[in-house]
Amino acid sequence: MNSLLGEIRYALRMLAKGSSSTLAAILCIGLGIGATTTIFSVVNAILLRPFPFADPDRIVAVHTAQPQNDIEHADFSYPAYREFAERKGAFSEVAAFTQRSLTLAGKEEPERILGLDMSASLFPLLGVKPALGRLLRPEDDRPGAPGTILISHELWMRRFGGDPKVVGTSIGVNNRPSTIIGVMPPRFQFPQKC
Repeated sequence: MNSLLGEIRYALRMLAKGSSSTLAAILCIGLGIGATTTIFSVVNAILLRPFPFADPDRIVAVHTAQPQNDIEHADFSYPAYREFAERKGAFSEVAAFTQRSLTLAGKEEPERILGLDMSASLFPLLGVKPALGRLLRPEDDRPGAPGTILISHELWMRRFGGDPKVVGTSIGVNNRPSTIIGVMPPRFQFPQKC
């Protein structure tokens, strides 16, 4: 054991004598590790771990811009989306979604989450099926329809303890009663985070 400690002390003395070359070597190793990690993260996100929906190379996002108001990315209004969907032209299917903050209320404490308002055509367009329950139907996607909600697998596990009987129960969403109609698959996120 004494010889190992002696070797370590000797190595530290040698590193201290050549401090500039040691610093350069450590810097090169650090940069190499950082560059390798960055490249792997990009390759992993794009090639090794593809998007969790069908035909991602055929999906495009369309948004509006309002340069006069310095807004580069604005949501479509519902009437504009309906008109776009009716005249889809080159697109085989059109869906709409917008992220927004939601407040869930029920037996537990109210909880603020990030959710989506979406058209019924979104998940069929993505080729995603729920792990439990059903997706939105066209009759759910009309003005004045009763409130329906799909919840993430993570929310289902955390807030409802993974209870399969959650489908069909009512929960308050932004002070509006809504029926939970389905639970999405584990680790599914949309919009996708890379």
